[in-house]
Amino acid sequence: MELVPGSVGQIGSFLAVAGDDPPVDGDSRLEAFQRAVLLTVVVELLVRRILSPGSAYDHGAAATAPPVLLSDVLLTLGLSLCLLFGFFPRSQRVSGVAAAVLAVFAALWYLPETANHGFLMALCLLFPAFVDRSKPEEQQLALQALRWCWVIVFFASGIQKLVYGLYDRAELLTYMIAHEETFATMFGVLMPAGELERIRDLAATGGPYLTEWMPLALMSNLVWIFEVLAPAFLLYRPTRSIAVATTLLFVVAIELGARELFFGFIAINLTLLFLRGDWIRRLLPVYVLAFTLLLLVETGVLWPGFEFF
Repeated sequence: MELVPGSVGQIGSFLAVAGDDPPVDGDSRLEAFQRAVLLTVVVELLVRRILSPGSAYDHGAAATAPPVLLSDVLLTLGLSLCLLFGFFPRSQRVSGVAAAVLAVFAALWYLPETANHGFLMALCLLFPAFVDRSKPEEQQLALQALRWCWVIVFFASGIQKLVYGLYDRAELLTYMIAHEETFATMFGVLMPAGELERIRDLAATGGPYLTEWMPLALMSNLVWIFEVLAPAFLLYRPTRSIAVATTLLFVVAIELGARELFFGFIAINLTLLFLRGDWIRRLLPVYVLAFTLLLLVETGVLWPGFEFF
């Protein structure tokens, strides 16, 4: 990525709000982030399109699972090869560019079924792909751009929830508890048994999906409030560490019910970019283990009959 002289300083003066840590030779944060995102893309394609093609992004499996297409296999194979060759220095740049191009193509190819995080993952692969790794200042600029990307997405998600108005009286949460076993299990631990039973009965009557338990309405509103405010605390250096910790807990809590595992991994890694330590590189073995377990579950090798999604 060749930049016009002085452009790094001009652009960086704005982006540095998300972290002005000095560029360091041999900084592997961007490389580790790229591998984590690409691993997530590969596993999602493998699970959603090949192993369990009936599992859609809307949590509802089709009555008849769609066939596995040649495009599904080729895209998964191509991105897997990009991940593999990304570990070799000589092919790292080419494989990174190829992965970004394929990820963008996949996001467009699967429209209108492409989930929002599909575009986010493609964007996350574009930033590292066109960075000159021999120039620490370019790596720093890419890291800052990725942090801003997460700030914008996070904030926009909160505003969207506020505008849609499905969180004011916990309408969406009530609907999910009524129709989704994972949400019922998670909130069943917290709410009174009578209210849980009443909400579950709404699935048969068709609503209205409103809660009579005020703590649920409070939790619902805290979701969009947190998403609106958290980005500011991530940008403000004195509160950054606390914001990272609370954001990670927030993502994990959401995933306990939503089980949007692949978005959760992207959200966690984008949040970890706000820390100076090379946390993503350290966690890569954990990611590999987690995805391996997921693949074993999806293939029925581990816990036969259990459905994660």
